[in-house]
Order: sequence, then structure tokens, then C-alpha cells
Amino acid sequence: MSKAGLRIVVGTTLALMAAGTSALAQSCSGVEGRVNARTSALQTALTSHITARTSALVAQETLQRSQLLSALRVFTRQLSLSSEQEANATDAAQMALANVIVEDSVSRQLHEAVTDYGNTGHAACELVEAGATVATALENYTATRAAMVAAVMDRRVPADEGEFRDMMAEWSNLVREADDATIQAVLEGDAAAAEAFIAVVAGPPRFPVEAGSGSVLSQMDRVDALSDEARNSAAVFALSDLASTQGLRVALEEMSDIWVGDGGEEWAARMAASSERAVLLDTARIEAHNIAMSALELKQGVTQELALSVFALTYIDNLRKAQAAEE
Repeated sequence: MSKAGLRIVVGTTLALMAAGTSALAQSCSGVEGRVNARTSALQTALTSHITARTSALVAQETLQRSQLLSALRVFTRQLSLSSEQEANATDAAQMALANVIVEDSVSRQLHEAVTDYGNTGHAACELVEAGATVATALENYTATRAAMVAAVMDRRVPADEGEFRDMMAEWSNLVREADDATIQAVLEGDAAAAEAFIAVVAGPPRFPVEAGSGSVLSQMDRVDALSDEARNSAAVFALSDLASTQGLRVALEEMSDIWVGDGGEEWAARMAASSERAVLLDTARIEAHNIAMSALELKQGVTQELALSVFALTYIDNLRKAQAAEE
């Protein structure tokens, strides 16, 4: 309540007290009726005035309270919205940060995976194909050699004199038509031409070795024939093995050309820009290739030693026989 309203209430209370005293005095006998009427009118006016002012004050207080409550509600709602917006903004910021962290982690993992596994070395697909060719040549090597030896030997071991004559005619035709059957065919791994060359080198079919009469001379002739045949078989085996391994050698040489076909320039440039994993992969591949080539060269060297040993043994044996004949 304002100060002006408070003063009005106090003044009105004092006036009523005075009016009550006057009314009691004026009610005595001898007082004129107009005084009582005036007092009653004044009392009514004051009461009406007090009631009006009280109603106005109550209405004003109610209005102000409503305004204050409305303002408080608005303020509270503003605070709530502000807090909600702040919380939403915080959540959004945290979600954005989390997304950035996850995306950065995924990007880093992808980069690491590409670095670790994305580089497979120089010409990886071509090396796989070349390796498959080498594996196939290695698997076919034994079968090719066995087939070549069998084909040559079957044309040299007749069962009887009639078969000997047929094989002799076949071998004669082979010699006449074997212009392309050279040692180059053996070194190039041409199976058909190599087989023809080996058959020519092995010589004509041998006449069937008879059991003989049991005499010492017949037994010595049989031993000489079988010894010659054994040396001939060793030569056929050595040449067939050499021809069969040439396919494997060619496959390994074609594989090495992938690295050094252009002088190694492309491979060196690729390695200079590759990761450690790619360098290690190529190092392992090259080392495995070198081991395979070394093993093949060792095997071919042993086979050549066998062929040379057979040749030397035959040569020495022939010399011994020639000396024995001269004596």
C-alpha cells in the first residue's frame, strides 16, 4: 500500500472517532435534529469513501500482484528456455566433438591400413601369374622327363628280331627327318624336338641280347652289351632331365624379367616410393626366386656331371677295348 493510501485510512479513522463522540453528544435532549442528520450524512460519506478507496487499493494490489506473477512466469520461462538452449548447445557441441574424434580415428586407421596393407610390392599380379607358371612347370617336370625317357627307350629295346627290324626302320626315318633336332632344342625345352634329338643321340635299337650258350665268351659279350645299354640309358636320362628342366628354367627367367627386364629401373623407382612392407615383400620374393634358381642350377649341374661321367666312362672303356684289341 502506498503512503497516500495509508494517510487516507488514518485520517478516516480519526474522523470516525470524532464523529462517534459528537453523535453521542448530539443525541442528548435539546440538540437539534439537523445536527444529527448532518452527522449521519458525514458518516455515510466517509464510509462510502473508505469503501471505494479500499476497493481501489485492493484492485490495484491484485493487478500489481498479477503483473508481478506474470513477469515472474515470463522470467522463469526465459530462464528455462535459456537453460534448455544452453543444454542443447552443449549436447550439440559434445556430439560434434565426438563425431570429429570418431572420424579422425577412422581416418587414421584407414591411413595406417593403407600404409600397412595397401602396397603389395612391384607387379604383384604379374608375379602371381609367373609363380603359377613356375609351379605348373615344376609339377610337369617329373612326368615330362619320365615320358621322354620311356618314349626313347621303348624304341630301342625290341623283344625279338622282327621287332628289331621295325624299330631300325623307324629310327632310320627319324634320322633322315631330324634336321631340326639339335642340342638347341634340348636347351630351349622343346619336348618334341628334344625327344627326337635324344633318340638320334641314343643310337639305333640294339639287337635283342641273347642268353648265350653259357660259355665264358658268350657271357662276356652279354656283359658288354648290357654295360653299353646301361651307359646309353644314363645318357638318355641325363638329356631328358636337362630338356625337362629347361621349361622350369625358362619360367624362372621370365619371372626374373619382371624385376630386371628394363634394367631394374621401374622396380627401383617403385621401391623408392613404397612402404617398408612392400620392400620386405619384394625382398622375400626375390630371395625365394634366387633360391629356386640356385637349386635348379645345382640340379642341372649334377645331371651334367652325370652325363660327363658316363661319357668319360664310355670313352675310357672304348680306349681300353682298343688297346686290348691291338695287343
